[in-house]
Amino acid sequence: MIYFLLFMFVEVMVSSWFIGYLGGFSTFMELIVSAVAGIYLLQGVQYSLSSKLNSIRQGDIETKDILKHSLGSGFGAVLLIIPGFFTDIVGLLLQFNFVVVVFSGLFIKKQTNFRNFEYNYKNFTNKEKIDEKIIDVEVIDDSRSIGDN
Repeated sequence: MIYFLLFMFVEVMVSSWFIGYLGGFSTFMELIVSAVAGIYLLQGVQYSLSSKLNSIRQGDIETKDILKHSLGSGFGAVLLIIPGFFTDIVGLLLQFNFVVVVFSGLFIKKQTNFRNFEYNYKNFTNKEKIDEKIIDVEVIDDSRSIGDN
């Protein structure tokens, strides 16, 4: 929540500065141009994503690379569509791969070890097979008899 409020504060401050500097009509034109550019780039992400999925099937690139580059470009295109100068600046920066790598390094701290995940999954499924042989019962201790009431 605090990050959203911080983002909104920066967005209002940057937008008000640009609006004061550029004026109303230029600001309106910038919003239209950035929205059209964002829509155009978002359509391009679809083709880029499909080509990268084919590269994954062929074994040319890894899955984490497609997440970094294609999703960064797609998120940047969505930010260009949203009105505001700060979102436009961040959206433009996300169109460059080196910025996406830097941002992902800031937000993604720990790499997932898929071999360890596979080992834990195998052990979990083996434990489930062992647990299938155990019969779960519930014992209710009621020492009262019918005549005690």
